[in-house]
Amino acid sequence: VSTQSTGDGWAMINVDRCEHVQFSPKLVASLMRDCSRYDLWWPATYDFTVETCTPQCSGSVIHFRSLLGNYSTAIEAADEKGLHMRYYGDLLHGNLTWIIKPRSDGSCDLCYDGSIQPMTFAARAAASVSTKEYLGSYFDPLIDSLQAELACNHSHERIGDVHVAKVEPAPASTSQK
Repeated sequence: VSTQSTGDGWAMINVDRCEHVQFSPKLVASLMRDCSRYDLWWPATYDFTVETCTPQCSGSVIHFRSLLGNYSTAIEAADEKGLHMRYYGDLLHGNLTWIIKPRSDGSCDLCYDGSIQPMTFAARAAASVSTKEYLGSYFDPLIDSLQAELACNHSHERIGDVHVAKVEPAPASTSQK
């Protein structure tokens, strides 16, 4: 994570971070490209609305609301290797690419790489305190939720040993007639 100055005086934050996901790249890409299911597995801490959801996700738009401001994310490209997004709105501007990097054991790393420009004083103040923690606060819950969703619905496809809180389904109620 680094910063660079832009012509308008607002610092651009360069982001490059990866986390290991113990599922196949194909399964991770499939879940990430299915915007119709975002509300089922994205973290509850995200206040968002999927405004436009297209097949395979390219062209989809997600709007986010926060105490610091609002922004939208347009998914400009999506394939088995990741998603390329453009951020715009009151809070953030920039581009970010989620990259799915296969590993030799069949699992993958999920990385994001890009440049984001905080557009409000509050967002810049939060970013200036600790850029890595500020951006990690957005990235970590999403990775944790993705891992939990995959572990819950695809546990038999897990590669290696990962410690993810698995949500057990509620026991089926039995009614006596």
